[in-house]
Amino acid sequence: MDIYARKSRWKWYLALGGLLIIAVSVVFTKYLTDKLAEEERKKVEQLKTAIESLSITSYQEADCDVTFQMQFLASNTTIPILLVSETGQPESATNFGPRKDTSHSFMMEKLREFRQSGQDSIVVSTPSGKQYLFFEHSFILKLLTYYPFFQLILIGAFIGFGYFAFSAARRAEQNRVWVGMAKETAHQLGTPISGIVAWIEHLQALRPDDPEVQEILGELRNDLRRLELIAERFSKIGAAPALEPANIWEELDKCRAYMQRR
Repeated sequence: MDIYARKSRWKWYLALGGLLIIAVSVVFTKYLTDKLAEEERKKVEQLKTAIESLSITSYQEADCDVTFQMQFLASNTTIPILLVSETGQPESATNFGPRKDTSHSFMMEKLREFRQSGQDSIVVSTPSGKQYLFFEHSFILKLLTYYPFFQLILIGAFIGFGYFAFSAARRAEQNRVWVGMAKETAHQLGTPISGIVAWIEHLQALRPDDPEVQEILGELRNDLRRLELIAERFSKIGAAPALEPANIWEELDKCRAYMQRR
C-alpha cells in the first residue's frame, strides 16, 4: 500500500476519532446539565418552603427557632433568584451581583426578561399574600452547558493542527526525496562529463592543425560547459542560493551567440 495513502487514512481516522469524542462529550454533558438543572430546581423549591416558613413565623410572632431556615437561605450562593410581590413589583434579588442585587432598575429589567422568555414562576404563599419566585441557572451550570462548544473548538484546532502537521511532514519528505534524486543525478552526471572532457582533449591533440575539427570541438566544449552547469545546479538543489550581481545584457548576448550557432 502506498505510504501516502496510509497517511491520508490516518487523517480520516483522526477526524472520526475527534467527532466521536465530541459526540460522547455532548451526550454526557447534556446528561450532567439535566441532572444539575433538576437539582437546582429542587433547591429552589426548598428555598420557597423556607421563605414560606419564615413568613408564617413572622406573621404569627411565635417564639420559634428559625435558625435553620435562615441558614438555608444564606447557603444559596450560586442560584440567582428574583422575588416579586403579588402586585408585580420586585422585592429582592439574590446572586445576580453585589450592585445588581440592590438595583431596582435591574430587577425590573430582569423581571421583564423572565416574562418575555415565558419562564414559569414558583408561587410562594404567605399570610400577607402571594409572592412569585423567578430563578435562572447558576453560572457553573451555564459554563457546563457551553463546555461541549469549547471542546469542539479545541478538538477542531487539534485536528487542524494535526492535518497541517501531516501535510507539512509529507511535503518535507517529498522535498527530501527530490533533493536526494537531484544530488544523485548530479553525481552520476559527473562521471560521463569527465569522460567527455578527456575525449575532447584527446581529439584536439589528434587534429591540432585542422580548424574545422577544432571549431567543432570548441562547440562541443561549450555544450559540455552547459552540462557541467546543469549538473552543478542539480547538486545545489535544496541549498540556499548565493545571489550575485550580473550584467543582463551580457548574459542575453551569451544565450544569443549559443543559440545562433545551432
